[in-house]
Amino acid sequence: RNLDIVVQKNIYVAEQQRMQFRIDFYNLFNTVNFTRVNQNARSGTFGLLNRVAPPRRVQLMFRYSF
Repeated sequence: RNLDIVVQKNIYVAEQQRMQFRIDFYNLFNTVNFTRVNQNARSGTFGLLNRVAPPRRVQLMFRYSF
C-alpha cells in the first residue's frame, strides 16, 4: 500500500490567463511493498522476494495557460 498526493496552486494572471504550480508525490511515505515469495521449487530464486514496489517519487510541474 502506498499514498499518492497531488498539491496544486492556481494563480490567475488575467481574464483568460493562469499559471499553475503542481507537485505530485507518489508513495509519499516511502512504504516498502514486497511481492509474493517465489514458490517454484525448481527456480534458482526459490523462497526469495522477486521485487519491491517503486520508491518515493516527486514530480514538479509548472504550466501557463492562455
